[in-house]
Amino acid sequence: ASSVNGEEDKEGKKYESTELGPVPMSKNAGNRFIVILWDRLLDSENRHMIDLHDDRIQHTEDHVIFCRKSNLYNETFNSNSMVDVLFSRQLLSSDLRRVIGQVMCLESTDLKYVRDMLQQEPLVQFFTSGDLSEIPIYRWRHIRDFTLRQDDGRDGTPAMLLALDETGTQELRRE
Repeated sequence: ASSVNGEEDKEGKKYESTELGPVPMSKNAGNRFIVILWDRLLDSENRHMIDLHDDRIQHTEDHVIFCRKSNLYNETFNSNSMVDVLFSRQLLSSDLRRVIGQVMCLESTDLKYVRDMLQQEPLVQFFTSGDLSEIPIYRWRHIRDFTLRQDDGRDGTPAMLLALDETGTQELRRE
């Protein structure tokens, strides 16, 4: 039998419960930005879609390591990191067989830091050599309720739905 809040069990052992506080906010907490990399739009060499897919897959490990390192910082390592990568997911084609892009959620206090980080990101370097002019960056006005961020997709598989408006209607952009 276990005991709570300073009570004793049958053997006379005393147990204390400890309530832990929430994890402190990151120093980069502030604004969240969504970055979408469309491989075909960024490819300046007009590669065949299968070649583009194969080339991109070769750079995936560099991208993952870059994202992990950007999130690791303390007084001695990467202390000047000003952007947290909350998630980075590959976008699949409609037949779910090819990677056609990447979507990243970046958190920072300023858009300037996001742009600086993206210029060094391996996939951006691969496609554009650091040129951000063709890469859309959207501000994500999210709700900070942790229960809304607990969904891990269908059957435990992470999922994301991007709804694209073909006509570019301004009504979608109004707050």
